[in-house]
Formats: sequence, structure tokens, C-alpha cells
Amino acid sequence: MVRAMDTTFSGLQMRAKSKKALGQRIAIYHYKPLGTKEYLFYLCLGLLAIILPLGYGWIRFQYGYTKYGEIVAHQWGRPWFILAGFALITSLLLIVHRLRLASRYIAVHDHGLILALSSKNAFRWEQLGGISASITQSSLLGQRFRQRHRAIIYPNVGKPLLLNDSYLGLAECISRIKAKLYPRLLPGLSASFQSGQWIYFGPVAIQAQKLRIHKHEFDWSQVNSIHIESGYMVIEWVNHKQQRIRVSEIPNIELLLQFIHTGVTA
Repeated sequence: MVRAMDTTFSGLQMRAKSKKALGQRIAIYHYKPLGTKEYLFYLCLGLLAIILPLGYGWIRFQYGYTKYGEIVAHQWGRPWFILAGFALITSLLLIVHRLRLASRYIAVHDHGLILALSSKNAFRWEQLGGISASITQSSLLGQRFRQRHRAIIYPNVGKPLLLNDSYLGLAECISRIKAKLYPRLLPGLSASFQSGQWIYFGPVAIQAQKLRIHKHEFDWSQVNSIHIESGYMVIEWVNHKQQRIRVSEIPNIELLLQFIHTGVTA
């Protein structure tokens, strides 16, 4: 019992130290809460999934009991009753999962970031290698829907972490992360660029005289222009051909464009 309490206390101390190391919290962005309409939707969907097999199973049970007796009635009704039970369990698990999603959040601190996603991760800014973000807007029959934001955080160690606009205020959150992260990345990238090294932005890498896309190298003299269009970075070649790369695949794209517009030589 004492050992368990010591372990719990040690865990609390580590979390407290982690929060202290990240400094003061600037903003927190919660996952969308489970609202009344969404809860009723899950409830109605679950009831429908339960009632349909349960009702049909009862009909089969009654018909079998009337015509052939109790044994046949159980054989005919059992599979549908079992299916209704599975539907009940699935519905409950779905609601529990949604409630767990609602407990997720992103917290931006002075010295780092807390991502409480499927697991809770704390990063100092120097532990992050970049962020990519994109905005999409779908349409149907000329009717445009609301814009959707999406971001990917790239830790120096570990897998990228996806953020979507289920987090309230994600657009503002992305701006805050970039404002904290970019000034820390820029000096190192500038030093590498000035010394003639390649600097990498996902599938794109650049140096003063060359551009690399998916391991294919090009002289800047082959490039006519580079601009952003409808969620893509569009490369216009001097032969009038185009190459398009999704903005969501390119971390730190603002820094990439800054180097392209101010530092490369054709």
C-alpha cells in the first residue's frame, strides 16, 4: 500500500515538474464537448440498433413458440437477441469513447506544448521540429461548406501528431504555436542555409543554388515561380509545366517560402 502511494506521489511530482518546466500557460484549446444534439443522435442511433434486432427476434420467438414449441422458439430468437446485446454494448462503448474524446486538449505554454490526445505528451519548444497546417473547404452543387483546419506537429523524436478542427479555436492555436516555434527554428536553419547545407521541409529541401523534391534535384534557374494555391504549393517550371505539393505535407512552409524569396540564387 505504501509502495503504491509512493508511486502515485512520484507521478504527481513528475507531472508538476513537467508543467513548471513549460512555464506559464498561455492558452488551452479543448476538444468539442458532447452537446445535447450529438448525445441524442448517439442515443437514437443506439436505440434503433437495439430495437430492430430485438423486435425481429421477439417476432421469430413468438412464431416459433406458437408453431413448433419452446426449443425452436429459443433457437430462432437467440441470434437476434444476441445481436441486440452486441448493439447495446457497442452503443455504450461509442458514447464512452466520445466522452473520452471530449477530455482531450491542447495547451500552449511559454516554453512548450502539452498535447493531451490519446495519451498526454509534453514538449519543450526545442523538442519540436516543426508544424504543417492546411485549410480545406469542400463544396457541393455550388454550395460551399465551412473551412476546415488541420495541423500536424513534428516532434524531433517520435511520430507526427495530427490535430483537426474538432479542437475549438484550432486556427488560433496553430498561429500561437508558429509564433513560439518559428523564432527558435529560424537561427539554426539560417546558419545551415548560409553554410551551403540542405535544409529540409518534409518532401522539399533547398540550398542557395538548388531545389530538391522527393530526392530529385533542380537548379533554381529551372524554376519560374513558387506560390500557394488552393492548399497546394505550386511550382511553375520555366518549361511551363507545374508541380503541386500539398501544403499539409510541408512543415514550416512559411519559413521555406521566406528562404526561397530572399536567399536562393538562380
